[in-house]
Amino acid sequence: MMLEMRHIDYGTQVIEYRLERRERGTLEIAVEPDGLVRVTAPTNAAVEDIADRVRRRARWILAQQRPFAEFRPRTPARRYVPGETHLYMGRQYRIRAVPGENATGAPDPAQVKMVRGFLEVTGIAFDDTAAIEKNVTSWFRKRAHSTAAPSGAQSPKISEPERRGARRSAPSTNANPMALDVAAWTIAA
Repeated sequence: MMLEMRHIDYGTQVIEYRLERRERGTLEIAVEPDGLVRVTAPTNAAVEDIADRVRRRARWILAQQRPFAEFRPRTPARRYVPGETHLYMGRQYRIRAVPGENATGAPDPAQVKMVRGFLEVTGIAFDDTAAIEKNVTSWFRKRAHSTAAPSGAQSPKISEPERRGARRSAPSTNANPMALDVAAWTIAA
């Protein structure tokens, strides 16, 4: 199986496609949800014939790409400058750079904290975007590892305490027979 990227000109537009060759008798043209055009052709098909077939189907290809393009997210690439918003756990936080110095006047080591809707990066110059990106990305990674459950971890099991006698006890002071005695239940690890 050989993969190669090719393109054709269709009017003012360029249609790029990924050509894949396989042992088959027909040529397949498919448009993926990300807009990629995938062409699967027989191993013995000539490149000119494949390009000609793609050119004849160009209007259909563009019509297939159009609906996918409508739903593609239009978020620009994230920049790590003060004031830029970043998503964390479903909420937006703005970056705030705070240059920090300790009592001796030396710069503090950089650290990131969440403070009232901001990702506050302390100990970094306001215009040092590379350092801001490095520290915020590192902070995101640390938080992702701490919030994700460790592999092999099991959820706690709820068990009823050991009681001698009946499993169901009558409600003591509560008149509601459907009430649950929460104090009688424990979480076992």
